[in-house]
Amino acid sequence: MTWIALAAAVLGQSQFSASMDRYLACLSVGLPSDLSSQDLQGRTRVYHKAAAQCTSERQTVIDAAIRERESGVSEAAAKALAIDIIDTLDPMSSMPKR
Repeated sequence: MTWIALAAAVLGQSQFSASMDRYLACLSVGLPSDLSSQDLQGRTRVYHKAAAQCTSERQTVIDAAIRERESGVSEAAAKALAIDIIDTLDPMSSMPKR
């Protein structure tokens, strides 16, 4: 953990990381502090409502992932990965797929 923090400090924060931080900050404004006390359906409903207020921040994260992709990674793959990362925040993402 210490090495990760040190590397991040030395390398500086990427646009993807900075935009993800802004997206998380946007989400946190719409999420109650007692979110964990709600059932899964309640958490999901509240999360989706908060996420709906953060669409421009979400798009900024996706755009940054595309701009900062490694050589050999397509725009579509970078976009899909960014969306996958964002979607893991959804409470339903921890549920097994049927």
